[in-house]
Amino acid sequence: MAGHNCGESPVAGVVMSSVQSKKLLADLVMKLSMGTVCYWWRLMGDEANSLCKLLDTSWNDLRLMLRKCGILYGPADSFKTSEFEKWRDLIGCHYTIYRPKGKPVYFLKFGQKEEDAFAVEKPKGMYSLGGVLERVPIVGIHLPGIRTKISRRLAASLVNAVADDDCGDRSDSKTTPDDNNNDNNKRSMSTYITKLIDVVKQEIMFASQQGSKCAYTQRSERVLRRAAVVAVKASLSDVIEAWVDRIGEEKEVEECISTPAASDTGTISTGELSRRLI
Repeated sequence: MAGHNCGESPVAGVVMSSVQSKKLLADLVMKLSMGTVCYWWRLMGDEANSLCKLLDTSWNDLRLMLRKCGILYGPADSFKTSEFEKWRDLIGCHYTIYRPKGKPVYFLKFGQKEEDAFAVEKPKGMYSLGGVLERVPIVGIHLPGIRTKISRRLAASLVNAVADDDCGDRSDSKTTPDDNNNDNNKRSMSTYITKLIDVVKQEIMFASQQGSKCAYTQRSERVLRRAAVVAVKASLSDVIEAWVDRIGEEKEVEECISTPAASDTGTISTGELSRRLI
C-alpha cells in the first residue's frame, strides 16, 4: 500500500481516535464497494474473499486498522462485538456469521447490484462441502476495476495511522479487563521480545507474498523501528520499576533497624545515667 502514496494525505501525521478510524475505514469500504456486484466478504483473515483483498491491503495492515478502531483488542486480538456493530452501522451493511470449516466467521455484505448473475446471496453459496471456496471475487465485478486517488489516499491514511500508532500495542492495557491490576500489566522481557519477533515475522511473510514487487518501504521501516523501540522501552521500564521497588523496600528495612528511639520510649541514655550517678 505504501506504493500507492502519491501525495500527502489530509490526515497524515494526525493521531486518529478510534471513532475517527471507524469513520475513515467505513468511508473507504463504501467507496470501494460502490457500483460492485453483491458479495459476502470475510471480515478477518487473508483468504481470497477476505476484506483485506477488497481494500487492496495486507491482512496485517487490516488487523492493525481493526485494532485502531477498537474492534480487535488485547494480545490475542479478542473481538469486541459492540465496537464492530458501531462500525457496521456507519456502513449500513448486513452481516452474518457462517462456519465454512466449523469455526464461526464474520461475513459482511457489500455491493449494490443484487440482481446480477454474479451476485452472491449467502456466504453458504460461495463454498462447497468441506469449506472450499468456489466462488472467488472477480476483478471488475465484485472488486473495483479501477481504484481512484481518493480511495488510495484513504487507504494510505489508515495504513500510516496504524503504522505510527503503538505497533507494540501497549495501549491494550486500556481496553483489557485487568487494566487496574498493575501486577498483571508487568510483562517480562521475553514477552516484549516475542511481540517484536511477531512483528518482524509478519513483515517477512507479507514481503514473501509480494514476489518480485517486494520493496523495503518507509512504512516497513516505521513498523519495525516502532516495534523495536516499544520492546526496548517496555523492557527497561519494567527493569527500572522493579529496581526502584526493591531499593525502596531495602531502605524501609534499614530505617527501621537504624532509627534510635531511646528518648521517645523513656529509656535512660548513657549521658543521663552518668549525671545521676555523680
